[in-house]
Amino acid sequence: MAVWLIRAGEHGEYEDKFIREKRVYVTWEYLSEDLKKLASRSDLTALLTKKYPDDKPNTIRNWVGQVWPFAHDMQKGDLVILPIKSQRTIYVGEITGDYINEIKGPAPFYHWRSVKWIGESIPRSNFGQDLLYSFGAFKTICRIQRNNAESRIAAMRANGWKPETISSVAKMPSVASDSDEIITVPDLEELARDQILPELLKPSSRGMV
Repeated sequence: MAVWLIRAGEHGEYEDKFIREKRVYVTWEYLSEDLKKLASRSDLTALLTKKYPDDKPNTIRNWVGQVWPFAHDMQKGDLVILPIKSQRTIYVGEITGDYINEIKGPAPFYHWRSVKWIGESIPRSNFGQDLLYSFGAFKTICRIQRNNAESRIAAMRANGWKPETISSVAKMPSVASDSDEIITVPDLEELARDQILPELLKPSSRGMV
């Protein structure tokens, strides 16, 4: 079982659609071609280079690393992490369908997979800070593997999405990862909120005798 981070738009503008339709989408503008028909990442690189000629090779390479797995690597039974910006919560879905290309859109919803939401509006504070760091990856789509993420999220699922505890995390065996998530740049604004908000919510001792 793999765990994937998928964002519903840069500002969370597609969150309601993802949740209501029980689908996750690739939301690249103008990208309507059937990605399953591409034989290799090089083919996708060539396609994106042609469609987005003003973007730099590094940007195209970054996009390939996000778009390719959606069509070719994700499997039924994998889990999807959907951060909800409007509520500061997390939705977790289980992928239930194969990759679908809807060539007629509407734009930018040409590519989707069906999901079953198995965890809804889970407080971000239920997850360890290191997992939140991964959830804050400044990418639209990526696999989450660092810090035993897959085992820990599976354990939280079995426990009804209750908050992680230090003891439960410490008992898990370490699992090596070769994921490209390691070099992912975090969304610093989101991470700052995760760290500052709990401090603001702590009861103050000022004025107490």
